[in-house]
Amino acid sequence: MVLKMDDINPIIKWFEENYKWFFSGLGVGLPLFLLGLFINKRKAKNGAQFNTGGGDNFQFNIYSPSDDEVSNRLVKELYEKLAKQKIDIEKRDKIIQKSIAKYNELKSGDNLDAQAKEKLLAGDLDGAKKSLLKPFKGKLESVTSASYAYQLGSLEELQIEYAKAREYYEKAIQLEPQNGKYLNALGSILDDMGDYDKAIEFHNKALKIS
Repeated sequence: MVLKMDDINPIIKWFEENYKWFFSGLGVGLPLFLLGLFINKRKAKNGAQFNTGGGDNFQFNIYSPSDDEVSNRLVKELYEKLAKQKIDIEKRDKIIQKSIAKYNELKSGDNLDAQAKEKLLAGDLDGAKKSLLKPFKGKLESVTSASYAYQLGSLEELQIEYAKAREYYEKAIQLEPQNGKYLNALGSILDDMGDYDKAIEFHNKALKIS
């Protein structure tokens, strides 16, 4: 399409008649107002506002594992749990991002048995753990599968039960000491627990294997 002067002249005429308005507060403010609406709409889509129980509503811009109700509920529960532990917002966000990655790993992986995966996708993390422990009579010491031990550790990590997650990761490494993924998982949990020297030790072991 080719523009002719006859098409442009009305635009020029309008600008000549309205340039004062265009550069006024309204002319500048209106585009900014529309931009603000767009940004708030994006925030509403990608985040959520939660009351943490202490009277502090806050907006977070974390992308949940998916747009489904279950994953959003899990994220909300984690935020509320972290808020009750009085963990600062910056650290909360870091933990939530890590939990989202762990959730996606479990959800997309094919190592979970069918029943445990069904429970996970329904948001029943305790049910998923019980399903995984069922073949071992619900006892950690009876677990003979490194993969199951790792998955149980991941589920505990999702619930911010770091001490229990550590035990399961240690069990996975006991059963498969040369598995870099298990070594890194333990190193990551130790880092979260503040045992930085031990965390570095296990990350280094994983690096040597890879």
